Amino acid sequence: MNNLKLASTMLVEPGAAFAALDKAPKFWFPLLVPIAAQIAVFVWYFGVVDYQWLTHEMVSGTPALRDMPPEQQQKAMLSQSAMMWWTVGMTAIFVPLLRVAEAAYFWLAGRVSNVQRSFRHWLALSAWSTFPYLLAIVLMTIPLLLQQGGKTTQEGLNLLSLNELLFHVPRDSEWHTLLSTLTVLHPWLWWLGVQGVRVWSARSLGFAMLMALLPVVVIYGAWALAIVA
Repeated sequence: MNNLKLASTMLVEPGAAFAALDKAPKFWFPLLVPIAAQIAVFVWYFGVVDYQWLTHEMVSGTPALRDMPPEQQQKAMLSQSAMMWWTVGMTAIFVPLLRVAEAAYFWLAGRVSNVQRSFRHWLALSAWSTFPYLLAIVLMTIPLLLQQGGKTTQEGLNLLSLNELLFHVPRDSEWHTLLSTLTVLHPWLWWLGVQGVRVWSARSLGFAMLMALLPVVVIYGAWALAIVA
């Protein structure tokens, strides 16, 4: 399958998509397209946002900054262009590193559980199972198209986040980052990872869920425990 065929098959028949990837693992398309789309959205956003309003929101919602004298607050905040390039750079670096870390986990877990696939295979699984997050990135353009970006935070662009849809906790809440990171798409992405492991391992659904979801449970469980502790 070519990349577009894989993308469409992943939506409706993920088992067939992962069977094709097992024979010819590829990852550049699902890795780079979401990164490029997210960078484009951020460049657009920083071109239209009311940066004075945004810095006020960031300062008022961050206790460490809020308690500083005004002079120190100004020094602590980046300029609009510097903030844009910082965000673009973090996206370009962090997202690939996250995919590589996920692939490294699957490779190690596969070695332990005798699911023998190359690192390239697991990188393809990581990239393709998270590719549908592109939908959330596309929806970030809605506030910008409606000319609401001037009074919208970066987190507010993510219309599918749990915080935007359900909880609406303020920036100074310890739950804000966690709930702004998770979206209603994440269960679907996790399920695609389960499907990939199940196809490649030819084992039970329980095994696939354990292998694919263990990092999710550990990371988000530890994050939530750290908040409530």
